[in-house]
Amino acid sequence: MLQHTKLTPLPLGGNDPRVSFKGAAAESVSFANEATAAQAQYEYDNLVIRTQCVSANDTLACLRSLSAFDLQKQNYNTPSAGASDPPLYMYGPLIDGDLVPDYMYRLFAQGKFSKVYVM
Repeated sequence: MLQHTKLTPLPLGGNDPRVSFKGAAAESVSFANEATAAQAQYEYDNLVIRTQCVSANDTLACLRSLSAFDLQKQNYNTPSAGASDPPLYMYGPLIDGDLVPDYMYRLFAQGKFSKVYVM
C-alpha cells in the first residue's frame, strides 16, 4: 500500500484524470526497486515453483487457492538472475507504461508528477 501511495501521484506523468489528489502525507517512505513486468517475472515464477503450482493450468488461480499461511510460508526473497543476494524488498512497483509509465526518478526529473502539497 505504501508503494502505491508513493507512486500514485505519478500516473501518466501526473496528468491522469482518473486520479485526483489535493495533498499527500508521506510516512516511512521507502524506495524499493522498480522493474518492468519482464524483469520481475522471476519473482512470480519462483513463487509458483515453491508453492507447487507450476503444473497447474492456471498458476494464478492455484496461488489464489492457497491459504494465507501456506502462501506466506513460501513467500521469501530470492536473488534475481546473476545476483548472489536477494533484494531487500522483493516486490515493488512495476513500470507498466500506464499507471507507472517510467522510473520514478526520471519522472521527477522531467517534472511529470502531480503538484500537490505533501506533509
